Amino acid sequence: MQTDLIQIGGAGPAGLAAAITLAKAGRHVLVHEMQSEIGHRFGGDFQGLENWSTPQDALDHLREIGITTDFAMFPILVIMYVYLARREERDARAAFGEDYARYEADIPAFFPGLGKSMHSPAMRHIIARASLWSALAFVLNLTWEIAHIRLYTIWAAADRMSIAWALLHCSLGDVMIALAMFVLAGIALWRADWPTSRPWAGGAIVVIGSMAFTAWSEWYNVYRAGNWGYTVSMPLIFGIGLSPLLQWLILPPVMMGAYRKLGQVLFGRHSS
Repeated sequence: MQTDLIQIGGAGPAGLAAAITLAKAGRHVLVHEMQSEIGHRFGGDFQGLENWSTPQDALDHLREIGITTDFAMFPILVIMYVYLARREERDARAAFGEDYARYEADIPAFFPGLGKSMHSPAMRHIIARASLWSALAFVLNLTWEIAHIRLYTIWAAADRMSIAWALLHCSLGDVMIALAMFVLAGIALWRADWPTSRPWAGGAIVVIGSMAFTAWSEWYNVYRAGNWGYTVSMPLIFGIGLSPLLQWLILPPVMMGAYRKLGQVLFGRHSS
């Protein structure tokens, strides 16, 4: 056995694999790790999946061994990203003081270039309207998701907590779709108050866009990714579930009606 000590910096997967291989070969190994835990890469951050060195798709392999790939953690990851970014900003303010304050004034967080317009009355009005639209989308879509959950196989295959989580993250996904269509209609019509000023044109944009995206999403997640499935009770149109399509045909007009009523109270009849 050789007695020379081999020192390895970092107890990540590569460092540990090298240490084990060397130890099996009879070498003395010392692994240095500054963190309290071992086996991580990049401080425990999330990793990408390489998809070019094997003939099988990486996501297909994960599904075969029982790991779902529906990306249900996305809303939580967004929240964590914002939290960590804000914490880094606080640390930067404490470390650099007025220099960082001047930097913030020139380069606002998340949306460089918007500057003081983010704090203008017009921008606050847009955010308020988008928030009302998002709140209505969450309430109405959660109600719809609860009503048609029995048309999906998860109703019989999963436990209550899994079903509750599926309802929550699907409803949050619906909010993202609704908000994206709200923004798209606002850009196309150049009106932040389009649900009251241009309801027919804006509503058409929302319904067509959301139904098109939903048709693609249902096809991909049912037949390609296998993230969910239909029961025999689900009526189909060209293989796509009828209920999720009706969801985006019926709910946007309901949302606009509720928005118009509440908007008069919250924003005033003639605000734009």
